[in-house]
Parts: sequence; structure tokens; C-alpha cells
Amino acid sequence: MRFIGAMVFALLLPAGQAAAATLLGEYRLEELLWSGAAAEVRDTSGNNRHGQAIGSPLPTPVDVSPARPGRPGTCAYGSFPGPAGNGGALSIGGLPVNLAGGAKTSVSFWMYWDGTNSVMPIGWNVHDLWLVSGHFGFNTGNSDVYGIASAGLANRWVHVVAEFTNNNVAANALYIDGVAQVLTQRQSTPNNGVAVVNATLRVGGWQTNTSYRFSGRIDEVKVYDGAVTPAEVTTLFNEIHTCAPRLSLEWRLDECALGTVAGEVSDASGNGNHGTPEGAANTGTGRICKGGIFNGVSPTRVKSVNNFADAITNDFTIAFWANPTTTHQIDGQSTSGTAGTGGQRYALYPAQGTAAWGAGHAGAGVSVGTNGVSVYEHAASYMPALLAWTGAVSGWTHIAVVYQAKQPRLYINGSLVATGLTSTYANVHPGLRTSGGTPTNDGGLGGGNWGWFNGGLDEFRIYDGALDAAQVASIATVPARSCASCATLAHYRLEEAAWTGIAGEVQDSSGNFRHGQALGAPLPVPATASPARAGNPGTCGYGDFNGGALNLPVAANTAAGAKTTVSFWMYWNGANSVMPVGWFRHDLWLVSGHFGFNTANSDVFGISSAGLANRWVHVSAIFTNGSVTSNKLYIDGVSQTLTQRQSTPSLGNAVVNANLRVSGWQSDAGYRFRTRVDEVNVFDGEMTQSQVLTQYNATHPCGGAVIPGSFNAFETATPPGIAGVIHTKVAAQAFDVAVVALNAPKTAVETLFVGDVKVELLDASDNSVALDANGCRPTWTPLPVFVPPTLTFVVADLGRKNITLTENNAWRDVRVRMTYPATGAPLAVGCSTDNFAIRPAALGLAVTDQDWQTAGIARTLNNSGYPGGTVHKAGQPFTITVTGYNALSALATNYDGSPAANVVGYTLPALGACPTCVLAPGAFAGGGGIVASTTATYSEVGVIQVQASDDTFAAVDAGDGSSVAERTAYSPITSTGRFVPDHFTLTSGSVNAACVAGAPAFTYMNQPFQNLTANIQAENAAGAVTVNYHSPGFPANLATVAWQAENADNGTDLSARLNVTAPSPLWSNGVYSLSTAAAFLRRAAPDNPDGPFDSLRLGVRLTDPDAVVLAGLDMDATTAGACAPCNAKLVGAATSTRFGRLRMLNAHGSELRALPLTVRSEFWNGAGFATHGADNCTAMGPVMLNAAPSTCTRTPPVAGVGSVLSSGVATLTLGAPGVSGCADVTMTTPTWLLGNWDGVDQLGDGTLYDDNAAARATFGVYRDRLIFRREVTR
Repeated sequence: MRFIGAMVFALLLPAGQAAAATLLGEYRLEELLWSGAAAEVRDTSGNNRHGQAIGSPLPTPVDVSPARPGRPGTCAYGSFPGPAGNGGALSIGGLPVNLAGGAKTSVSFWMYWDGTNSVMPIGWNVHDLWLVSGHFGFNTGNSDVYGIASAGLANRWVHVVAEFTNNNVAANALYIDGVAQVLTQRQSTPNNGVAVVNATLRVGGWQTNTSYRFSGRIDEVKVYDGAVTPAEVTTLFNEIHTCAPRLSLEWRLDECALGTVAGEVSDASGNGNHGTPEGAANTGTGRICKGGIFNGVSPTRVKSVNNFADAITNDFTIAFWANPTTTHQIDGQSTSGTAGTGGQRYALYPAQGTAAWGAGHAGAGVSVGTNGVSVYEHAASYMPALLAWTGAVSGWTHIAVVYQAKQPRLYINGSLVATGLTSTYANVHPGLRTSGGTPTNDGGLGGGNWGWFNGGLDEFRIYDGALDAAQVASIATVPARSCASCATLAHYRLEEAAWTGIAGEVQDSSGNFRHGQALGAPLPVPATASPARAGNPGTCGYGDFNGGALNLPVAANTAAGAKTTVSFWMYWNGANSVMPVGWFRHDLWLVSGHFGFNTANSDVFGISSAGLANRWVHVSAIFTNGSVTSNKLYIDGVSQTLTQRQSTPSLGNAVVNANLRVSGWQSDAGYRFRTRVDEVNVFDGEMTQSQVLTQYNATHPCGGAVIPGSFNAFETATPPGIAGVIHTKVAAQAFDVAVVALNAPKTAVETLFVGDVKVELLDASDNSVALDANGCRPTWTPLPVFVPPTLTFVVADLGRKNITLTENNAWRDVRVRMTYPATGAPLAVGCSTDNFAIRPAALGLAVTDQDWQTAGIARTLNNSGYPGGTVHKAGQPFTITVTGYNALSALATNYDGSPAANVVGYTLPALGACPTCVLAPGAFAGGGGIVASTTATYSEVGVIQVQASDDTFAAVDAGDGSSVAERTAYSPITSTGRFVPDHFTLTSGSVNAACVAGAPAFTYMNQPFQNLTANIQAENAAGAVTVNYHSPGFPANLATVAWQAENADNGTDLSARLNVTAPSPLWSNGVYSLSTAAAFLRRAAPDNPDGPFDSLRLGVRLTDPDAVVLAGLDMDATTAGACAPCNAKLVGAATSTRFGRLRMLNAHGSELRALPLTVRSEFWNGAGFATHGADNCTAMGPVMLNAAPSTCTRTPPVAGVGSVLSSGVATLTLGAPGVSGCADVTMTTPTWLLGNWDGVDQLGDGTLYDDNAAARATFGVYRDRLIFRREVTR
């Protein structure tokens, strides 16, 4: 029965449907960041169905205000910024959902909806959950909603469980906060044909297109195959878990500028752990957008406004990008001592733990220099380096210090490089603290009491746990981010005489020429009676509005997430529902007692308007594209606390655009402002409070002389603005720069400035003192000979004018200083923000030596001929002298560069390329315009074309867009050489006897050695082959090689008797290589027997046209005993060479029996011929019978031909002829065994030893009992 019942139950289920819900994927959304990479949204179910972030801007993991706070809790979540069109979303693929009709799939998640209309928290292809027009429920792409009212769901965390039923929307179920909902068809009708799930779930939209992207937060997404039970829904609603390491602080340091306002450095983690700049801390170019700039001088740093690190101990992570400019002292690792009190550059200064937290506590910090990274801990009388790593830190480098169980690990650019010692203190904290201990001895970014960082820091983060290697690698990347230019886009003082409605009449005083237009009826009117700041200087004129408006073409950044700051003065008369400024449908609205941001949904995110009417109020509004809650508002320089005071925002409208409307918005002609507006300033990026205060306090002369706030200088081709670079210049060559006058807050061009400005060039190489308020350092000094010209600004210049300058000397680091007035006490001073080099116009090049193996200046190495002339050994040092000249060909006495010397051509031998040719110029030193290297070497032989160049003298311009051609000075191309081998080396050689089976092994005279080998290399001083020493590459012969021979070192030169054929070519790629089986020692001429030479030595004698010698000479064939000097190099071992002959003995015997003939080899033993018992190699050659003029007629068969002699003897056997008679036997004999048997010169060549071996065999001479007789006939 149980079996049958189970079968019935199974049959009641849809095809393939599991009996209980099965977890397919779980997404806690707690990664550190999402960059859009595949599989970075992790599936924690263990099924490895990871997802991907998509859209723009991407969603981001956030851990502030989760659905269930605490630890454990729901921890981090995904923040989805919108907009509805292609905003951020997650794509979860590879889900094995059941596609059968009637099958159910459940999705559980938390959502925090910000009220934006027509968005989808989750969706399949066209089956989704939709928030639209007051409804929330299931949609099938037919404008339909099967669900509930959305009232009460916005702006709070809501737990949702949605049960999708394939092809039957009415069978779907929905739970809110664990409670099953009663669903109704609230809009249109469903299309059940498309009401199906599929393998990919879209979190924050649906799959069919990029519309309906969610705006708010989502967390804890779980996907189940099947329907979850009510009990399981309750469990999901109440579920919490242990939290992964959480981002406690994130200082992106993207602020456009820093002052000293508390909390001005924003904490992007959302935890409110903002930073306060101190000293000269500021921002500049960072690794990602802006970054912190620290000058290494007390008290330049950033401190936290909170003591958040109090609760973080022993397990934490400190991570940041660093670009140090100086080294730091690297101490040995230790758990005791106070080494960290000297020579340090603390990127994070560790708070003194005893003073900050009490006994048993230590603060951890990080010291960074270009030479490495060290981790120090700090407590009373305790500051050791628990970790010290030596390595190059060049340019922006990601550094992460992970403390786990009180032991630090160091990661560089995402890779683990070092593990330190375990702390002996009970509690170790990240060293960032706002109080505790003496000033500058508490924690700070950028340094403290015992050391200050010099360079750039960016993206500083602290996590409350130990990140693993994968997490560290994920944050060591550069995420995509919209970076503000931090420049004034436009500034409208509204001080024109009148506005008539024509284009361009509302003047932009920023220098960007974005002039505007008055419109509406009546037109606004310029006025001066009651300005915001009275007096002169003051704010002077303003615009009076009574239904009119201004259209201002400010060209704001429309990218998602980009910020734009609009500052202005307003005098509001209390009229309801008016807008002082607005974009298309994103504006500031004064309505029903509220003032704040509006997105055309009757919404206000802002403050009470009480107290704002009938007085001048300074407003700075920061607009964030796509995120109203990220907007900020300052009133009279004070940051305001904003709340959602009315309705909910429409994030699709929350964007800026190219034109700003002053008085109203662009959508229509409504909401026009009443009364006055002045000093409208539009800024690309978020102004800091310091910048806002500068705007609030700014005044300028009214109708009189304008005193600029500062000056800058840059290339004349720089677009309108206040920033730019200056490229490398050339000594004694005129160059132009543009000089701009800056307004009082130094955010825009002061277009009204007129006056005389002194323009100086400064030596800016000494940066030991901090920058002053004018961007100058007192250590920068005027160039000694340069005469500063005066630049006169007139009204038509609009605050920007070009000037031509010339400096005759070379300088590595120059800045422009501008002073107004040109004479007398200065009222305004500015130094160019970019430094530049003035390089030599050309370089002179001289290559010399003292002798062919010593550097010096005695000889010029410019020999291009062969053979003969001045030569220098390859690999031996010589001198390169480089001289700097200006464009007038005069010595540039300030040149002291480190030039390069490069081979640009090869003329002998003529080559297109040469991988082995290495010109090492060595290190240059000198001054007064001349530098020299005495350690230059060249690895090869021949003649080369050399050119000196120097782009390092202008190294300050390497990153400012100066081209290589602009930065580089060159010398003329010089023919240099001739270089020859340093020496020749016999690297191998052997002499192998022809008869290796001999005892001893031997070779007959005239017989080729079995093998004769020799390898000689042309080498440089380092012993490397000079491959260009190649016979075909030179017009005349290279070194010759003559073979030498001598027996027993007796002084008798046998070299003339050696026959060795030279290789072809003689030298190939630097090597003479011989391996031959045709070499032999000739018999004497005339060929009187001599020898034996049983200790014959062979050698090579090398003769080089340039007198380069063969190394290790140890032979002279003409001298007995040790040679001094020697002229040859022995090859191989001693060998035996003998004069030999082959002899055949006569025989006689019975005609009825076979007759043996004895054959033997003989050698000359110095007194006569003797049997050569060492010969076990000679084979008996073919025989010929009765050759003319023989008279014998018998031709018996011959056996034994081809047999090899043994101990010098062998036997031929003649078969019995059966009748008497004789046979003359002649054997074909090798040339080296020919004998003198007839005393006749057969060939007329003066040689008597030219006869084959021969003998006579006689048959039937006697018939006695003797077996045979022999008869000697010769």
C-alpha cells in the first residue's frame, strides 16, 4: 500500500516536479564589489551557479542598514541605482528550472523599493514581478498585474516569496514578510502562454529587454525548484547568517579639493566614518579619478571623525593604492623595540595603542616607500616592524595588509608577497583613530609623529575582518567610475547692463564662453540696488526675476552617477511653487513649506523652507544623476540634513543635461522664480564644503580693477579652462605658453582681469618645502640668466593671453611663475601647476679609447676600413662622451643627463639586424654640459653606426602628453669602430688514428687520419663568440690558420708534410670549424723512409691581420722542449705515425696441394723494415695473377682476399693447379703501403716507393716428401 500510495502521489505531480522544493541557487550579495566580470556574483548554495552584474551604472554591494541588522544578520545587500532604462541588474544563469506546464519555481528575496514607478525586482523572460501604478504582482508582458496593492511597500525592507507556476498565473502565490497574500487581477489580463520560467533569472528587471530596471536594494535571493511550504517561508523570513568581512571605511579621495572642514573626506562605505584633512592634504590625480596628495611634512594627513576602529581587533584588512615618491627605512622584523620611530613614511600612521585603548592594545600602520612596504605596531615604548618587504613600488601600486589572528600578510597588486610575525599584544587595531595620545601620535592617513608619507594615496579602505586571497585580488582592480573634471563649467555674475533676449548676452565669466540667453515675459532685469554682499568688492549686480528666466548652456555631465554642483545666491519673496534653478525635470523647488530636489513627481527631497524667504540665501546644490538620495544641499555654507518631505522621486528624471534654467525648469514655462538670483556657478563634480564656503564668501571688485586669485600657465592649444600641461621645450628655441588669470576662489578664469604680469621661469627641482597658497614653493628659484618679460592683459584678452619665452640653457624641472603687478608689491602670484623640462637642442657624440683594451680619449674610434687602422677589442671598455648644445649650437652648461647610446646601423659587415650586437654605454657622469662613460663596451666585431639620445633629462614630462620626439635630444649618427675580437680560443680538437685497433693505435704516413677536428672561436672579452667575424662579410681575408706538426717535441718541424684542407668559408659566424677524414702526414720527399713518429703532435697557428692572438699558446714546432714564446696551440693528444709497406713472400710446393702465401705489413723502425705487429687493421686487397711482363701461366684459385692482418700478418691460399708451373701474384696496395720492389720510379715523380705488393708461387718443382718448399726469387 505504501508503494502504491507513493506512486499515486508522484502521478499527481507535474512532469518532472520534485516532491519538495530543491534549492537551485542562493545569492547573499555580499561580495566586496562587482565589476561586470562573469561569475562574480557568488552562489553560496554550493551549486556554483554564479551570476554577473550588468547595466549602467552597475549595482554595488553595500552593508549599511541591511534588512536584518546585527552580526549575525542579513549583512550586505545589492544596491540597485536605476535608472529604469538599462540601469544596474544581476543576471543569474544556468538554473535547471522545471519548464513543464504547471511546474512551480519559487524565488525568495528581500527588497527595499524606493518608490520609483514601473520597475521589476525580479523577472524571467516575460514573467516577472512588477511595481507599477500602485500595484505589485505577477506580470506577463501584457501590462497585466496579478497581485496586491503596493501601498506600504516603499522605503522599507520587505521580504518577498514569489511562487511562479508555468502557464497558469492564477496558480501563482505571493508572501510578504512571511504572510500569504490574497491576489487579484488588478490590471489587464495575463498571457499564460509566456507565463513560464527559464534558465536565467534577472534580478532588477526582466530578460526580454533592458527596461524596468529596479531602483532600491535587494538581498538574500534564493531560487527553488518547486513550491516552498508556509513553514519554509517563515524560516526564510527569519533567517540570518554569519557576516563576511564588512567594509567599515572607504575614502575614495575623489573630492575635488580639500580644505580643513571636519568630515570633508567622504566615507563611501555609508558608515559615516568621514575624514578631516589637516595641513596641506589635498587631492590631485589618483589611481581612480582623484586621489590624496601628501607632501611628507607635518601635519599633512586625514583623520577619521569617528573612533570606529575601537571595535575592530586582531582580524581586519587595510587596503589602498599608493604612489610613493621617496624611499623609507626598512627595518628587520621583530616583536619588540622602537625601530619604527625613525626613517618611516607612514601611509597609515598607527595610533599609540596604550594611550588610545589602554594596556595590551596596539595600533597597526603601514609605511610605504619606493623600496618596499613595512607593517608597524605602536604602543607605549613599542614600535617594531612585524612585517618588512623589500621590493620596487613604482607608480600606482595596490597594497593590502590582512591581519588574521594578529599576524599580518602583505599583498602587492593582489598577490601575496610576505607574511609577518604574530603580535604579542592581546589586541591589535587598525591604527586609524581620531583621538588618544598626543597630537599627531594618534592614527592618521598620510602620517604622524614618527613619519610622514610623501606621494599619492587613493581608495583607502578598512574591513572589519580578514579578506581571503580572492577577495584581495578583487579589490586590487580598477573599477569603472565616472570621474568629474572638478572644473568650473560656467560662472554667471549677472552684471550685464541689460538683457534683451538675444543669444549670448548673459556672459560666462569662467573663460569657457558658455554665454546664455534671457527669455520669458517679462525678461529678467540686471540690477545693483541690494546685492547679496554689499560693498566693493562685493557680489555687485544680480538678476531680478518676475516671470522671466535665463537659459544657460553649461554642458553638464549626463553620465549615470555623475555629480554636478550648482551654487547661487537667491532672494525669494515667499511665492509658492517656484523653482530658482532647474534642469529638464530635476530641479530645486520651493513648495508648501518645503525646499529641495524635485523630479516632476510632486516630490521634495530636502528641508523646510522656513526662514529662507525675504533675505539673501546662498545655495549650493549637488545633483547626482540617477540618485536623488545622493544629492546634497548647503545653505549659507552649512550642510543640510535632507529628508523625503513629499511624494517619492522619479529617478528616471533625476538627471542633469546640457542646459540649466535659472528660474523654472526646461520641461515647460511653469514654476518661474520671483525676485533675485546672483553668482550662478556650475561645477563639474561635487564641491567639498571648503569649496562651498569659498563660493559663499566670494566677492569681486564692482566695476573697477579686478585682482585675480592666482595664475596658471599651459600649452596654447589647451581648451578653455584653468588647467593644462606644458610640454618639453628646447634650449635657445622660442616657445609659447598661455597665461590665465584665475578668479578669487581659483575655480575659473577671471575674464575681467587687466594689468601687467611679470613672467618668470623657475628652477623647480627642490621640492623639500610644502606648496604655498599660490601653488609655489620658496625653494623654487628664478633661472639665473633668464630676463622675465612683462605680459600685459587688456579687456579683450578675457583673462587668457599667450606669451613667447626663450631660455638658452637646459633645465630638468622648470615652472612658470606669474606675478601681478609686474613691479612693486605683488597682489597676486601663481605658479604653473605643471612642471616641464628645457632639454638640449642636440647632443654631440665622441667615441674614444686609450688603447685597444682601455678606455680613454687618446684615439678616436672612427675607423671604417679593413684591414688596418685603429681597432678596439670587442668587450673591452672604451669612452663615450656626450655634449649638450642649445639651438644656437652653444654649450648647454646645465646639461648633466644620462643619455643612451644606440646602434642604428651596421656597415661592416653590412647587416640589417644583429641580435648579438650589444652596445652597453655604461653609466654617464659629469657636468657643465658634458657627460662621459668610461665603461662602454661593444660585444661584436666590425663597424657600427651609433647615435646618442636622451629622453630622461625631460623625465618630468613623461606623463603629461609630451611626445617622445618632444622629450628627446639626439646626436648625429657616427661611424664607430673598428671592433675586433678580443682573442681567439681553441674550444675543441682531436686527432684520431686511422688504425684504432692497433697496439698502439697508429696511422701510416700518407694515410688519412680517421678524423681530424678543430674548433676555433673569435671571442669578445667576456668569452662570447663574435658571430660577425664571418669571412663573406669582409672585403679581405680574416685570420689564417696553419697546421703544425712535431714529433716528441724534438724541434724538427714536420708542418710542411701535413696535408689539411681548410674549411669553406674559413670563418663562419665567428667560428673556424674543421672536421675531416682526409688529412694526413706525407712521406718525406724524396721518399726515403723515416720515423717512426710515435709521439706526433699536431697544432694550429693563427695569424690575424689585426694582431689578435690565439689564447693559450703552448707549441712551437721549431723548438725542442718548452717554447717561449709559443706560436701555436696543440690539438688533441699525441699519435703514432709510421712509414709502412705491404710485403708478400714467394712460395713453392706440390702442384697437388694448396699453396699458402704469407702477406705482412712492415714499418720503418729507424734502422730497417720490421714486421708491424701493431697492424690489426690493414685488409688484403684484390689480387691479379701473371700481370705483364710475367711469364707464368698458372691461374689457381685464390682464397683470403679481404682478410684483415693480425699482428701484421695474414695468408693468401692458392688452390692446387694439378700440374707444375708458376703464378705471379700482385695485390692492390693502399698508397700508404706501397713499397720499393723494383728500384724504378714508375711515374717519374721522383718516388721509388710506388710498387704494389707481389710474390711468385711455384708448383711441382720437387716431388719429395716435403709438403712444400719456398724459393726466394727477389
